[in-house]
Amino acid sequence: MAIRIDKTGNRYGRLIIIGLSHIVNGVVHWRVRCDCGNNKIVLDGNIVAGKTKSCGCFEGNVKKHGMSDTRIYTTWTQMKSRCSNKNTLGFKYYGGRGVKVCKRWLKFENFLEDMGERPKEMSIERIDNKGNYEPSNCKWATIIEQANNTRRNVSLEYKSECLNMTQWARKLGISRACIWNRVKRNLPQDVIFSNKKFKAWEAKALKTKDIEYSLVS
Repeated sequence: MAIRIDKTGNRYGRLIIIGLSHIVNGVVHWRVRCDCGNNKIVLDGNIVAGKTKSCGCFEGNVKKHGMSDTRIYTTWTQMKSRCSNKNTLGFKYYGGRGVKVCKRWLKFENFLEDMGERPKEMSIERIDNKGNYEPSNCKWATIIEQANNTRRNVSLEYKSECLNMTQWARKLGISRACIWNRVKRNLPQDVIFSNKKFKAWEAKALKTKDIEYSLVS
């Protein structure tokens, strides 16, 4: 039986089709290679519909490599928390406003598969501030990009603590304007969340630490 469309070379999630395996009762089975190096046979319908996006290595990778300590895992847990945990600071801006995490992303492996590793100095942003956390509505963005795309108050997450600018100012004992000025100048994150006053050359000399930024929307 002839194949209507040759999908060899096409990528679906972490899988690349490397050739036809076989056809049974009109159902096409492809040979694919996962980014981890494993080969697998998958049904055409499953890979095209997104039901199969890897060889199944994600769950093993999470356990093997201890991804609970990674930036992407922290992003995932915080995303879920601000949408479902009423005790989380900032819940009223997310879960309290009806913002939800899609069913697929309730599983970490799926979130990682769809979004990939979180780039340094970036956080997850919802393209439509009224929409939910789901693959079609999320991307990685810097705090400056997020600030330019919203008219709402900025909320910053640092070391697993989520506060808006006014709350951070009160906590650090500095003015809200000082924090926002540091953000706009794209200064190192150590400087943004410091209660000290820095000269320009001192601020730039400091090393940057990991941070999770997000915008209240």
